[in-house]
Amino acid sequence: MKHSRTGIAAAVLAVLSCLGPQCGWATRVFSSVVTGTVTSTPTRTQIEVDHRVYHFKPNSVAEKQAHAVEVGQVVDVRLDETAAQGALTAVSITVHGGN
Repeated sequence: MKHSRTGIAAAVLAVLSCLGPQCGWATRVFSSVVTGTVTSTPTRTQIEVDHRVYHFKPNSVAEKQAHAVEVGQVVDVRLDETAAQGALTAVSITVHGGN
């Protein structure tokens, strides 16, 4: 009986060690991405994409990237999923190539 418990414990440890950090990815929340055309000049606090305003998360990459974005460019805006419900906040902006 003692050997079977040891064997089961060893098998469980082997499986868990093979999973590695990927095991934690199963619970990761993926953020939403909005793709569209910038319809208004971005300010230091917000960007307007397809006539919808997204505020920047304070101290985010989006705040730093906003100065390089121009009206008419097609962008991907990554939204913060941890923000309060109803308040969509942008955490990053990626400009599509060729614009």
